Amino acid sequence: MDIRRQLEGEFNARLEELGVMTLGSDEYKVASDCLTKVADRIIEIDKIESDKELRNKQMRDEQLDRIIKNAIEVGKFIGGVGAFALAFKASMNFEKEGTLTTQAGRNALDRLLKIIKF
Repeated sequence: MDIRRQLEGEFNARLEELGVMTLGSDEYKVASDCLTKVADRIIEIDKIESDKELRNKQMRDEQLDRIIKNAIEVGKFIGGVGAFALAFKASMNFEKEGTLTTQAGRNALDRLLKIIKF
């Protein structure tokens, strides 16, 4: 930003000098070329700063997306482990009593056995 302020100061100084010069002289042409170059540099700095801001925003968004995707994968894993634990508990009740105690437990165990059989 310090360079940009310096360029703006130089731009304003050159612009004032240009206002005093006679229109169409060689000095006027040189001064207007210098003024144009300074203006181009200011525009380039603005573009670079806006590109940096855009890249930083994209990086933050990508990082947030990765965190959400990882959280979803962990949730899937924990959900699968929880389903297995419920099916295991239902099968333990089956071992104690000789029969599955609930219809939901019976369905969960059937689904689990279908997955395991390949």
